[in-house]
Amino acid sequence: MKRKRSVAAAAALAAGLTLASATTATVATASSATTSSATSALSKEADDYGTQSWTAYVLVGHQEGFRQVTADFKVPTVTCTSAQSKASFWIGLDGYGNGTVEQVGITTDCDQSYPNYGEFYEMWPNNPQYPFRVNPGDSIAMSVTYDSGHWNLAEKDLTQPTEKFNLPLTCPSGKVCENMTAEAVLEAASGTHLSKFTTTGFTEFQAVDSSGAKVGLKANGAVWGLAKLLMTGTDGQPLADLSTITDNGEVFSFTYKQAS
Repeated sequence: MKRKRSVAAAAALAAGLTLASATTATVATASSATTSSATSALSKEADDYGTQSWTAYVLVGHQEGFRQVTADFKVPTVTCTSAQSKASFWIGLDGYGNGTVEQVGITTDCDQSYPNYGEFYEMWPNNPQYPFRVNPGDSIAMSVTYDSGHWNLAEKDLTQPTEKFNLPLTCPSGKVCENMTAEAVLEAASGTHLSKFTTTGFTEFQAVDSSGAKVGLKANGAVWGLAKLLMTGTDGQPLADLSTITDNGEVFSFTYKQAS
């Protein structure tokens, strides 16, 4: 039976996670920052855009912003396609059409031919932090929640339950965190250096807008739109693809497409 996560359950996840220090030991040899690049193209419906740095579904607030995004994710098996390639999978607020991203996720930065699997959190443009390692096949619960001037970034490895964090962080100095988008993203190093990965995806995706309404990955007229982004390689072909969205907007998958 498909498990539904309510807003209360998502709040309980965040409350139950142990606070971790931003100085927690980083994942060994993780070398490249999970840097997000915004785009100014906004859509009220689902559209495909080429030459993006993300492959993603993005909820775009028109009348309402967002105060929470939650999802579950299963860590894929990753194969490096270059010495610095990666495949990062994350959820977050902002980053699409503005200058900040509040995000948590999984990254697999390559060190030569070896992928380093780790959880990360980031208040971009501040540097990402890598609290602990994960393994292929691990199930991960993620959440980003805005509350009274703080963004609580939380992750828990459901396969290794002691591996978890919940951090109340503030918007980077000199920036404005608008909370106007909520997204589920696949990202490559420098927008094109994507590692090969086994098909995986997000489940239980849910956002809460600033009015308190819950939403999956579906457009809602003038209130919020849905954008579909596809990053492409130098040949103009998509590096990965997105499945259709099912289960009331809560489930979709990523498939690697570039030849190895």
